[in-house]
Amino acid sequence: HTFVHHRRLWAQVRERPDETGRYVVWDLHPGSYDRHLERLARQRAVHDPPPLTRQRLFELVTAVTHDDEAERRLARHDLDLIADARYDAEREPERGGWSPDDPAYQHWAQERCQLDVAGHGAARSPLGRASRSWRPRLCETRLTGGCEVAPNGAVKLLPRSVVLVEGNSDRVALHTLAETLGRDLEAEGVEVVAMGGITNTRVFATRYGPHGFGLPLAGLYDVGEESVLRRGLAAAGLPGAVEPGGPERLGFYACSSDLEDELIRALGVDGVEAVIAAAGEAQSLRLLSGMPAQRGWTRVEVLRRFLGSQSGRKARYAALFVRALTPGRVPEPLAAVLARVDPGPTAGREG
Repeated sequence: HTFVHHRRLWAQVRERPDETGRYVVWDLHPGSYDRHLERLARQRAVHDPPPLTRQRLFELVTAVTHDDEAERRLARHDLDLIADARYDAEREPERGGWSPDDPAYQHWAQERCQLDVAGHGAARSPLGRASRSWRPRLCETRLTGGCEVAPNGAVKLLPRSVVLVEGNSDRVALHTLAETLGRDLEAEGVEVVAMGGITNTRVFATRYGPHGFGLPLAGLYDVGEESVLRRGLAAAGLPGAVEPGGPERLGFYACSSDLEDELIRALGVDGVEAVIAAAGEAQSLRLLSGMPAQRGWTRVEVLRRFLGSQSGRKARYAALFVRALTPGRVPEPLAAVLARVDPGPTAGREG
């Protein structure tokens, strides 16, 4: 070990032996370990983004005004990387680091003026965010006005709006209802995100809301957990959530108890049992209702126990129940959320 450490040697560990039967092959030239690290660094550098010089920034700002939407989104991403790093103070135009004669500064100022005149405002525009004080942000992904870049470098264009729901069954119900109405939420730029519980509201609202991507939010929640939702939204930069009627004004609608309760009331107990029978599980429901632990339960209580007794059953029946609904029986919270994210001109939105 001392010999290897002193000479800084590198070895290759093979899955199969070489022609001499060795699984470990050493490079015994002094400093082979350091040379190998340098080779790896050069290989990785090929995939690294180019350095953010003033010329590079000028190219990015120019690309923002390009007619191609994809190019514009990618340019916004690169511009927002400026805000994610501690960029040198002398390179910030508002601090006088750039000469007014610099073409990059002139183009930047013209573009910002156009954005302000258009009503976007510097605080909400990608260029406006980039022009503020350069400050690092701690997050799992790099945030941008137009796309999300995963740690592996993959670029995902951001949705137009985000609907936050507690679980997968809520997500399935909304997508299914949209399909029955002839809508495609994904094509409309609406992403329904299952948070895995109402206690995760702050995390997801921070990521997608005003402190993160700055996207319009909407959502569903159980009325018994409204206090948790209010605190989570307020902590994520939506203080209006704690005011009377705040969640609904922000686009978050309460289920009377939960999604299953809304669907059971909309279909009626007989309608729900008919859907279960059509799905081939009437016998399972009868066996459950006849068990000693369930004796004395109401039919609604048995149905709720049935839906929660098997993994994936809530999501499966959420789709089946929604498809069985008649137009006038759609639960109000589901209809309200879809109306909120409707891209049509009559869709009301409040900040």
